[in-house]
Amino acid sequence: MRRVRKSKVSVLVLLLCSTTLIVPENSFAQSVDKCRIASTKYSTLSLGFPVRPERLSYIPSPRILVIPFAAKDGAIYEADFLVEKFNETALDIRKLSSNLANVKFIFSRTVKLSMSTSELDDLKLNAQKVYLKDFDNDQMGFAQKVIKDLDAEIDYTGIDGVVLFGLSTSKKQEIASALQFTDDPSYVGNQTKRPDGQNWFSPIKTNEKVISNVVLMYNRSESRVLTHEILHNYGLTDLYGSEKSPPFSLMSTSINTLALLPFEKWILGWLPDKNVICVDAKTEILENPEQNSFVIDYSKGDHTLVIPTGLATALVIDVINIDKEIYLLYYSLDNDKRPAIQMFPSPNSRDGSVALTEFGSIAEQLKSPEYSLLIADNTGSSVALNLIPMNQIGSEASLKLIKDSEAKKVERDILIKAKREAEVKAAVSKKITITCVKGKTVKKVTAVKPKCPSGYKKK
Repeated sequence: MRRVRKSKVSVLVLLLCSTTLIVPENSFAQSVDKCRIASTKYSTLSLGFPVRPERLSYIPSPRILVIPFAAKDGAIYEADFLVEKFNETALDIRKLSSNLANVKFIFSRTVKLSMSTSELDDLKLNAQKVYLKDFDNDQMGFAQKVIKDLDAEIDYTGIDGVVLFGLSTSKKQEIASALQFTDDPSYVGNQTKRPDGQNWFSPIKTNEKVISNVVLMYNRSESRVLTHEILHNYGLTDLYGSEKSPPFSLMSTSINTLALLPFEKWILGWLPDKNVICVDAKTEILENPEQNSFVIDYSKGDHTLVIPTGLATALVIDVINIDKEIYLLYYSLDNDKRPAIQMFPSPNSRDGSVALTEFGSIAEQLKSPEYSLLIADNTGSSVALNLIPMNQIGSEASLKLIKDSEAKKVERDILIKAKREAEVKAAVSKKITITCVKGKTVKKVTAVKPKCPSGYKKK
C-alpha cells in the first residue's frame, strides 16, 4: 500500500491546533450598568456616565458651522483650503465611531472682527489669569461675542456646534481649544457668575437655538488636532499630562495615532455592551486566584473589562486593535483627577502597553496596588487573564498559575519559531522569473536565484 507523506505545513497546523487554549466561560456576568462609572462634578468633561446632555455624542449626524475670522488689522482670506482639512476630521470621527457618527461641516464667509491681532494673542496669553474671573476676556466670552454678533446674518437653525477658525499674518500665538457650555447646576464651575448674570458656562443663546459646543482654532489647522478638539465636544476629556498617561488614544499623547481606548468608545456609545465585561470586586474577585480567571476574545473586536472601585473610580483592562496589532492596557480610572487615567505599565514596553500579537506576552504580569494581572495564555485570537490579589501573590495557587503560564510561553515560543522558519523556507524555495536580452534575442529564466546566461543582460 502506498504511504502518503504529510507535509511540514500540515504538521505545523496540527501543532498549532494541539496547543489551542481550552478556557472556561467567564465567571463574571454582572450587568454592565453596574460598571457605568459616575461623571465628575468638577469638569464639563469626564470619562463617566452619563455624558452631559449637551454633548454631540447624542447626535448621530451633527451639523457644525465653521466661521473663519480675521483680526481687524489682518487680511481677509479665502477659506476654501479648509474644506479638505475639515473633511479629514469628519472621516476620522466616522472611522473612530465605526460609522456611528457622521459629522457635516458647513462653512460661512470669512468675517472681520473688531479685535486686533494683539488682542487675539491675549486670548492665549491671559487664559489662566481670566478663567472664572473675567468672562469678557476669556475664550468662552470671545466665542459668545462672535457668535452673538453674527446672529443677525447667520441662521443657526439645525446647527449643533461651531468652529471659530482664525489666521493672522503676524503669527505669534496659537490656540486649539474646545469650549463646552452646560446648564448643569451640579457642575462646580457654574457657581461662578458672568457679567450678564448667567452662570459662567451657560450655553450661548441665539435667535434660533442655544449653542453648547464650540471649538476655537487660531493659527492652528492640523486636521488631527481639530479631531481631538471636536472629540471634546463629543464628551471626551484630555488624558495627557502624566508619565503614566495611556498610549493609543487621540486624547492622550498619541496625537498621530487615530485611535481611542475601548473604554472611551463605550462612554460615547461607540463600543457595544457585548464587548464590555463588568466585574464586581466585592462579590466576584476571590482570594483564590484560580477563580479570578476570564477570557477576552479579541478576534471579535476591541474589549474593555471594568472593575468599579468607587462611585467615580475603577480598574480597567482594555484590549485594542491598532493597525492589525493587538495590545492590552491595564489602568486606574478616577474621574475626579486630571488626567483621569493612570497606567500600570509593562516593564517590557516603552509606552507601557502589552503586545498580544502572535502569541505575545504570555506569563507577563502588570501590577497595581490591589492586583497582579497575569497574562495566563494567548492563543492568537483570545487572551486568558488571572487577577491575583496582592496578598496572595506568593500563595501556592498563584505560583502554580505563574509556572503554568511560563510553560505555555515556552510552548508558544516554539510555535512562533517553527512558523517563522517555515515562512523563511517557503520564501527561499519560491522560484522567480527574470527576463534576459542579447541583442534582439529574449530569454526568460525561472529559478530560486535566477541568473542570465553568459552574454545576456537582465532586462
